[in-house]
Amino acid sequence: MKGRKAYKKDPRVARYIQAIGQKIKRIREKMGYSQEQWAQELGISQAQVSKFEKGEDFPTIPLLRQLKEKYGVDLNVLLDPNPDVLEISSHPIPFYRVGFSAGNGEIINDEEILPEPIAVSEAFVRNLFRTSPGGLVLFPVVGNSMEPTIPDGSIAVVKKMEFENTFFEGAVYALIYDNELFVKRLRKRKTPDGIEWKLISDNPEYEPIVFVADETTDIRFEIIGRVVGFLKSLA
Repeated sequence: MKGRKAYKKDPRVARYIQAIGQKIKRIREKMGYSQEQWAQELGISQAQVSKFEKGEDFPTIPLLRQLKEKYGVDLNVLLDPNPDVLEISSHPIPFYRVGFSAGNGEIINDEEILPEPIAVSEAFVRNLFRTSPGGLVLFPVVGNSMEPTIPDGSIAVVKKMEFENTFFEGAVYALIYDNELFVKRLRKRKTPDGIEWKLISDNPEYEPIVFVADETTDIRFEIIGRVVGFLKSLA
């Protein structure tokens, strides 16, 4: 520990660590993460993220490895003493192969939902979906209840709720209702009995699902995030 503390007292070393910290902060902000959100993504504490960004500590080997493998960061550039040099080539977006139903629901088992990261260009995400890559997840869409808006067999691009902190009335959301996965248009209104939720299909052949959520409701209802777009194979 004495050696670790000693190197920080060297002004040249301190400036070098601060330069790296500035780059780490810019990577996080470019991806659209808060410190807390990024700490969860990296598997470290928010306090550690703060220390790295302030230049109070040197990034660990596991963190450097994640920056390289997950975000395409060139470590030679990151560790360069010049704080103005930085380049990010990709961002990992979790792809869940379990399908979200645009129909009558897809039964889920939480233990079976394991994502596969897919690296995409940040510019691609921003240009196509008008959002930052942070908090995005991908899900297959199964069924035709959201046609013509979202075709059967497409991949929904979902922005997780904790990254938006607001609800858009009438927008399309990925959600869990009664332990089933759905992609539906959501509307809500206050009633004397609680909040009434309406899960609406864009295909008129499907009836809406309506229920009231209050303290006595034992049905699992969880909004995963807003569907900001979809990807469709031409094959």
